[in-house]
Amino acid sequence: MRRNCAFFFGNMPVESWFNRAAPRIKSGEVNPDTIDAAIALALMVGDPLLIRRPLIDVDGARCAGLDHEPVLSLLVGKTQNDVEECLHEANRTRCPQR
Repeated sequence: MRRNCAFFFGNMPVESWFNRAAPRIKSGEVNPDTIDAAIALALMVGDPLLIRRPLIDVDGARCAGLDHEPVLSLLVGKTQNDVEECLHEANRTRCPQR
């Protein structure tokens, strides 16, 4: 059964529905800042790389990306900064900023 990805975006602004690392966005072919919801969904159906991930469904609570509830609740004791940063396992140093 296919789910409509719009259920995962809730009240998020349309421009935040997109994976900013998608090739079509990086090349400038698609500009998320100028697209309405209907066009965004049509583009995402045709090119799933445009969809912000992960799409998460926990007990009916849905979200896109790692910076929303219920993800932060699942990562008990973690803050948004902890989620957005990473550590190199070998030397426990911060990963370079993107």
